[in-house]
Amino acid sequence: MAQLGRIVRPVVDADSCQSCRVCLRACPAELLPDLRAEADSVRGAVYRGTALEKTQPAELPPCQAACPIGQRVGEYVGQLARGQWRDALYSIRQENPLPAVCGTLCNHACQTACLRGRVDTSVAIRELKRLATRYELSHADEVRAWLRERRAPANGKRVAVVGSGPAGLTAAHDLSLAGCAVTVIEGREEAGGMLRHAIPDFRLPRDVLDHELSMLAALDIRTETGRWVRQTEDLDALLADHAAVLLALGAPRGTPLAIPGWDGADCLDALEFLGRANRGEAPRLAGTVLVVGGGNVALDAARAALRCGAGQVQVVYRRDREQMPVDPTELRESEAEGVTFRFRAQPQAVERDGGRAAALACRRTLLGPPDSSGRPAVRVSEETLRVPGQWVIAAVGQAPEHPCVGGRAVQAGGRLRVGDGGGVPGRPGLFGAGDGVTGPGYVVDAMASGRRAARGILEYLEVA
Repeated sequence: MAQLGRIVRPVVDADSCQSCRVCLRACPAELLPDLRAEADSVRGAVYRGTALEKTQPAELPPCQAACPIGQRVGEYVGQLARGQWRDALYSIRQENPLPAVCGTLCNHACQTACLRGRVDTSVAIRELKRLATRYELSHADEVRAWLRERRAPANGKRVAVVGSGPAGLTAAHDLSLAGCAVTVIEGREEAGGMLRHAIPDFRLPRDVLDHELSMLAALDIRTETGRWVRQTEDLDALLADHAAVLLALGAPRGTPLAIPGWDGADCLDALEFLGRANRGEAPRLAGTVLVVGGGNVALDAARAALRCGAGQVQVVYRRDREQMPVDPTELRESEAEGVTFRFRAQPQAVERDGGRAAALACRRTLLGPPDSSGRPAVRVSEETLRVPGQWVIAAVGQAPEHPCVGGRAVQAGGRLRVGDGGGVPGRPGLFGAGDGVTGPGYVVDAMASGRRAARGILEYLEVA
């Protein structure tokens, strides 16, 4: 709300007017009823219960519309403001089966869309969600009982979910609430998918993830670990034994740098490195570590490298700082820990000295008009530069793999081909979700994909 002087009538920004009507709580018209009859203002329209054509509110508040899983942000933020901790938590859990995870590392598109940011600072929605989950930690049994009460009667349908990352866990949650008997299958020895095996514990504490899994267990979701589904025979057996099977395998395969000198024990894939670091099996690093990439995985690898003994870590990125697709908080934390950056550099080769990595030979890049990603297109110049380093970690992309699915169901690049409801064409009962379908994305995007697939499965089973 802008203001024409200090004593005249406020002027409402029509483009910002939404359906929340929060403004009425502090409106002068509450004390001066004559103001409610204004014929030419948004305030008058709101009090009359109508809306001017140019200020027709959006169907959803911007924060909720920006959330891939449709969290009713205004509802639980208001409940927290009134001290209604339990109600706020239950409001969050209506749509979100992993509230503590999202409260820790969500990319919070809701905060970016928050209209408060036009005035001063957006509401700290992610942090408020994390705050709400504190109630759950001290009332876990109560919340488990509430979850069980929400579950529909058993419908006799058995569903297997292959993959225990955010997409698989969200789908399992929704299917179980609908009355399905759900089994989550995970190839590794512990559930959690990439949440456990690729995200460092300094970003997602393991006790937070373990708590989330314990809450899902309250819905009688079975979890089988140490069981890989790699062959077509493995998948066929699951389809024969279940009414539907969901593949939520993620994008676990890193992309190597296709440059001379890359092959060597001192050149690492970021996802593999992070997985080994999380298991306590990472190589002991020393000297300077160069991390190539500009996303959250690159920053996770950089910070993990410091914890594995690196004397210095430098991130090499082909664009500028402003174009890095990262959480600003993690960027600030990386710099505070000592990570440095080399921008506008494109690696061309790993230089070696006596067989060991010695430097990255790079070319300077030039930035042009935005490309399909919305970021400036990159062009390599003739100017060269040399970035010394004894280790190189590549964080330049991830790819899905579906070895258990053959034929035309797998697209180039490994992504699973699915229809609008998540079903795999020509394979009745088989569905896909998550990064293995959409390509690498944020945690909440994978959750939304799992939710869409769960709806498709329920429609297929005719229990929706």
